[in-house]
Amino acid sequence: MPNRRIPMRNVEEVLRLYSQGQSVREISRNMGMSRPTIVRYLKKAQEKEITWPLPDGMDGQALEQLLFPSADSSKKTPVVPSWSEMAIELQAHHHLTLQLCWREYREQHPNGLSYSRFCSRYRTWKKKKKSRPLKTDPDLHTPWWRG
Repeated sequence: MPNRRIPMRNVEEVLRLYSQGQSVREISRNMGMSRPTIVRYLKKAQEKEITWPLPDGMDGQALEQLLFPSADSSKKTPVVPSWSEMAIELQAHHHLTLQLCWREYREQHPNGLSYSRFCSRYRTWKKKKKSRPLKTDPDLHTPWWRG
C-alpha cells in the first residue's frame, strides 16, 4: 500500500529549511518525518530545479503538479466497455470468455479495469438488464403446466 504524500506546505517547509543550511537529519527531527522521505522530496525538487524561495506565482497546487505529474492521472475513471455489445459477442461466439474479452479490453486500455472488477461490473450489468418480454403467438398452444 503506497504511503500518503505529505501536504505541500510541508514540502515547502522542507525546501525552506534546506535552503537555510539545515541537514536532512535536522529537518527530519524538526518536521517529524523520516529521513528517506525528506531525501525523496529534495531529490524530486532538485530534478525539477525547484529551490527556495519558490518562483513567483507558484502555489501548493502548482508545486504538486511539478513534483507529482501523474497524481491527476490516477483520478481519471477507466473506460468502461459497452456491456450490451459484449453480451452479443459472448452469445455469438461460444468459445469467447470474459477473460478473453478482458484481455482484448486491456490491450486497448492498459490502465482500464482489473479482471475482477471487469467481471463484477459485467455481472452486475447482466443482472440489472431488463429481460425482454416473449412474443406471444396465438397459434401456439399453451403448455399444460400453465394452463
